[in-house]
Amino acid sequence: MMLVTSINNPFYAELVHGVERSCYKRGYSLILRNTEEDAARMNRSIEILLQKRVDGLLLICTEDRRPSQDTLSRYPFYL
Repeated sequence: MMLVTSINNPFYAELVHGVERSCYKRGYSLILRNTEEDAARMNRSIEILLQKRVDGLLLICTEDRRPSQDTLSRYPFYL
């Protein structure tokens, strides 16, 4: 699962393309969520997908758009 703040940014689009290729080669499917730089949307997306026990979570966000520590702290595998 991958969260990006803005899929319209050419950098993120290229990054997503590379991550998807890498996942495919390893037998994984990539779930992509665009948070549109909305903190509530990001936290809700994380909450939903971690409840579904995804194998991994890749967050691509700016320092001022980080997810809620409260949301992440409920999941013991978060580092």
